[in-house]
Order: sequence, then C-alpha cells, then structure tokens
Amino acid sequence: MLAPLIAYRGFIFSAVRREFSVRYARSLLGVGWALLHPVALILVYTLIFSKLMAERLPLDGSPFGYGLYLCAGLFAWSLHSEVVTRSANMFLEQAALLKKVAFPRSCVPAIVGLGATLNYLIVLALFIFVLLALGKAPGFGLLAAIPLLAIQLIFSLGVGLIMGVLNVFFRDVGHLVGIGLQLWFWLTPIVYPAEILPESVRSFLLLNPMAVLIGGWQKVLVFHTEPGWGALGLVAIVSAILLASGAWLLARFGDEMMDEL
Repeated sequence: MLAPLIAYRGFIFSAVRREFSVRYARSLLGVGWALLHPVALILVYTLIFSKLMAERLPLDGSPFGYGLYLCAGLFAWSLHSEVVTRSANMFLEQAALLKKVAFPRSCVPAIVGLGATLNYLIVLALFIFVLLALGKAPGFGLLAAIPLLAIQLIFSLGVGLIMGVLNVFFRDVGHLVGIGLQLWFWLTPIVYPAEILPESVRSFLLLNPMAVLIGGWQKVLVFHTEPGWGALGLVAIVSAILLASGAWLLARFGDEMMDEL
C-alpha cells in the first residue's frame, strides 16, 4: 500500500486540508472551535472531576491528578474511536468519489488516519500546555509519545480498515462497531485506574491492546514514567498484523467492493 500512498500524497494532503476547513466552514470562530472544544473538556475534567474523585482513587494525590489522568486517557481514546468509527463507514461515504475519480482505494484510510491525527495533535498540544502551566511537564519522556502514537494509529487503522471492508458487504457491521466501542471503552482503564481492579482481573488487561496504549499515554503524560515497552512491543506486532490483514482484504475484495458500492 505504501507506493500508491507516496505517489498520491498530494491528493491525500489536500483531502485532509479540505476536510479540516469544511468542518469549521461558516462558523464565526472557524478553526478556533478546534481549540475551544478540548480547552472546555480539559477545564471540566481538571477542575470538577478532580475535586469529586481525588480522594476516591489511588493516584498521585495532587489536586488535579484525576482530571489529568482522565484527560490523558480520554483524548487518546477519542483518537482511536474517531479512526475506527470513520473507517467503518469510509468506503460507503466516499462511494461516489471512488466511482468517479481514479485513485488508489488505500488513499481513503490514509485520509481518515491523517485527519484524526491532526485533530489529536491539536488536543495533545493544548494538554501539554496545561501540564506546563501546572508544573507537571513530562520533559524528555514526551519523546515516547512518538512510538505510542505510531503504534496506536497502526492498530486503529488496522481495526478500522477491516471493519470498513466488511461493512460494505454486511451493513450490520457499522452498527456493531458503535456498540463494540462502547463496551471496549469501559473495559479499558480510562475512567478508573487499573490499580483498583483485583489482581486476577488486572492480568487480563494485557489482552486488551487499548489498555496497554492508554496506560502508556497516562504513564508518559501524567506519571512521567516510561510505558511498558514489552507489552507495547506485543501490541505493535498485533497492530501490524491487523493492518496487513486489512490491506489484504482491500486488495482481495476491492473489485467486489466497488460492485457493492
């Protein structure tokens, strides 16, 4: 898939830029909404939820500990949810374009992934600014965010690409994705820390790749420690297999998919 993506990089970047501008077109604040929404969430989570949950959950004991923990997990989950949700419907939404314009089908998931990454990077930059303001800057440990982001994107795109191809042939898949993401969210330590779970249950978290990834973001951004590289390496292998499987499905059933569209 890489060769056509490189050849059509101009088309991909222009599509991402167009999506970003269309999203905020005809609004008074324009791109400012991309900043205002995460700022509001950060303020609510850090100022309100921290007060409610600080004494109930075993975190670092700081006044804003729980809010920062929650933000780190929720923002990373939002990236995963956006990529998977949009990918599940991407071929159906772009059916008219796919039938009228000749371009590699692999460009569609690339556009989805880049667009979601751009939104997340804006949120991440604002969150890091808040950490700096609170005197909790992650320092050079923030460099671990680069492999974390790369692995999570590969994983989310792998899941989304498989769902996207299947959804063309079986339209129930799109509905199942929404339900599955809701269940997946609560099976991932985002609202609650993994430490409050029984030891027997905690060991099963390694079977949830998003638990490993979310835990990595929380460690890097909030606790200023390194993510678990061993578990993260296993997730990277699983992510590569998922993305390769999705690419194979797209190549194998691409023509039949166009007939369905």
